[in-house]
Amino acid sequence: MFERIEDLDGETCELCMQMDGVIVSRDDPDFDQMQNPFHINCRGILAGVAADEVGPDGEPIEPDYERPAPDLLDQYGHFFVDKQRYAPLRVPAHPEGRDFIARPYVDDQGRRRIRLDWRIEPYDLEVA
Repeated sequence: MFERIEDLDGETCELCMQMDGVIVSRDDPDFDQMQNPFHINCRGILAGVAADEVGPDGEPIEPDYERPAPDLLDQYGHFFVDKQRYAPLRVPAHPEGRDFIARPYVDDQGRRRIRLDWRIEPYDLEVA
């Protein structure tokens, strides 16, 4: 299982706010799309959840992922909806040529987070 972790601040889009903390199973049909950023300048990432990890209530953590609403995916989920169109923006195997660098850190509440530092200039996407 994996948890979607977003960097929540004034720049976080509605899709990423909704997806923060969502638990997804590797068997879910949307798992591949969940592994990567949803859009340009997205700072979210998937983090592994240990099989024996428990939630704040002491109960085992279970997947709770539900596919986001179509309007949120249309507005913000460019990579999620049309991953082939944006395939060149994926992380290459070698550091040179990467469009972003993932930098792990622990936030003030002790949660694992990863900040994506984009190495390309932000730009507007044309939605077809």
